[in-house]
Amino acid sequence: MRPLVVAVTTLAVVLAGCTDETDGSAEDVDPEGVVAIILGLVSEDRFTEATDLTDLHQAELLLLLEGVPADDILSRIEDEGTVVGSNFWEGFAESSSPGLSDDSGVSAQGEVEIGAERGYLVAVTLSNGQERRWVVRSTSSGPVVDLFASFASGFAGSLIAPVERLLGNDSEDARRLLGLLVGELASLEVAATDPNITPTESQEIITLIERISRAQG
Repeated sequence: MRPLVVAVTTLAVVLAGCTDETDGSAEDVDPEGVVAIILGLVSEDRFTEATDLTDLHQAELLLLLEGVPADDILSRIEDEGTVVGSNFWEGFAESSSPGLSDDSGVSAQGEVEIGAERGYLVAVTLSNGQERRWVVRSTSSGPVVDLFASFASGFAGSLIAPVERLLGNDSEDARRLLGLLVGELASLEVAATDPNITPTESQEIITLIERISRAQG
């Protein structure tokens, strides 16, 4: 188990290894380090820096929870900004307090396939004794925290209605956004297997998977 305070200073080291040449092999990824760095940065309110190790497109898809129109979400994805990702971690810090602290620890639990990419399961034990499972995904541009695989239990139930509205919308923007959500099905399937979530949360994720899958025809 790695304490957060040790890992925060290693961000530059992790990012130095995240080049376009990475092949996604196990030696390219330090999943404990990635999660510990994120937690350390978030505990210090350094939310923008945390976006360097975040799947930002997933954060932007979660704007559906706020009622943001499909065309605005697509524009944000194309702009490749960090504001939405930074806001995600700020909200995470607020909802996780006081469990989030330098006393928290992380430990690797194994690997899982997420579509064509490799995922790494990491247990996060908060200072209040609660345990959460995070998932780090190896991508062509480096490791990122997979927000859907890690945190879907907290938002799946609320995302069902926005997805249903997209399914009832015949616009090109709605179809494009649904296509992006289809790309997150593998992450949601991993989230549904998290042993730390409740049966209700698991069922909400399964229901969300079913709704998104309708977009595949």
